[in-house]
Amino acid sequence: NLFIVWFLTGLWHGASWNFILWGLYFGILIGLERLILKRILDAVPVFFSHLYLLFAVVVGWGIFYFTDLTQLKSFFSLLFGFTSNPGWDFELGLMIKSHLFWLVIAILFCMPVFHFVKARTNQYFKPAGVHSLQWAYLGVNIVLLLISVALLVGKSYNPFLYFRF
Repeated sequence: NLFIVWFLTGLWHGASWNFILWGLYFGILIGLERLILKRILDAVPVFFSHLYLLFAVVVGWGIFYFTDLTQLKSFFSLLFGFTSNPGWDFELGLMIKSHLFWLVIAILFCMPVFHFVKARTNQYFKPAGVHSLQWAYLGVNIVLLLISVALLVGKSYNPFLYFRF
């Protein structure tokens, strides 16, 4: 049942091999998680579960994005280092250096920092009232959303993924 649902989910996205592979990939991955991986992921520290999820999602995005299977193979070769191209060059170093601030912010917010900040702000600003804290959280989220959107569309044409269908 699981494989049928995910196969149909892939087919629903388009009649292309990459979408069918994408659906089957997640069907197999969820099946493996239910049979084997859940016990392993529950036994290891949460950090490794997060790394596993990030790895699975990036592989899934690659399968979903590349409609040409030759390009998908090249993507995976580059991703896993099975290529003669260098892993680092001047242009990559320049890009990382120019976006270092946002990279550090992104890494920081990918960690469980929210609960720490929320506990500290509740401790210091509790007398101001719960409603003012909720408005402050909402304001921070809106500002971060606007910054993210501005960084996404600010420098290049980046159409929404589903516009190509």
